[in-house]
Amino acid sequence: MGLDAEEPNDANAIVRAIIQLATALRLKTTAEGVENRAQFEALRAKGCAEMQGFYFAKPMTVDEIPQFLADWETKRGLITRKLPVAA
Repeated sequence: MGLDAEEPNDANAIVRAIIQLATALRLKTTAEGVENRAQFEALRAKGCAEMQGFYFAKPMTVDEIPQFLADWETKRGLITRKLPVAA
């Protein structure tokens, strides 16, 4: 049972209901374990506010984060402002 934007199934119904409930209560939803673009698109289409998972980045140490952010900005152009890097 997987999350699929096109296929109606129990997982889709549960995810949709959770997002609708959170929205009605003025809460943000955060989806964990997003592993591919199809899951990302399905969650985005359902109105999920935030997502995390291997689709975005692998687990990393604090020392790896500045380089990851620099690469993300350069290759994908998705970061619109510079984040401060702790010394």
